[in-house]
Amino acid sequence: AKAPGCSALAMFFKATPVTSRMIMLAAFSCVRETTPDGGERITMAYERLSDKLAASLQGRVAACGGSAVKHSSTTLWALEVSLSANGDLTIGHIVSMDKNLAWLPTFVIKQILLDLPIASIRAIWTMV
Repeated sequence: AKAPGCSALAMFFKATPVTSRMIMLAAFSCVRETTPDGGERITMAYERLSDKLAASLQGRVAACGGSAVKHSSTTLWALEVSLSANGDLTIGHIVSMDKNLAWLPTFVIKQILLDLPIASIRAIWTMV
């Protein structure tokens, strides 16, 4: 069933020194709403598509040059930004991964994941 504000999304990630080129097939949603206190909340999230749905899109992925690309290990990514009526800003961020696709040790990957909310705040700050 089609949900309002939800669509299928294919994201290609360029290769880095520690990872190869990857693709993420996901359902993406972005919702903007007014909070009970008169503030505002924006929630963005994507979740990896089921294998059955991803398989149905393989022809389109191959046409974009993504047939020989590794699939991302991210299963869920979500960011919620809430601005209350009194001006308080709250940011929540969740990332869930299946496994570590990089050769880096897990403790390094954990530190990178801990730094992700800072990157989100930096992106929001530069938009203001």
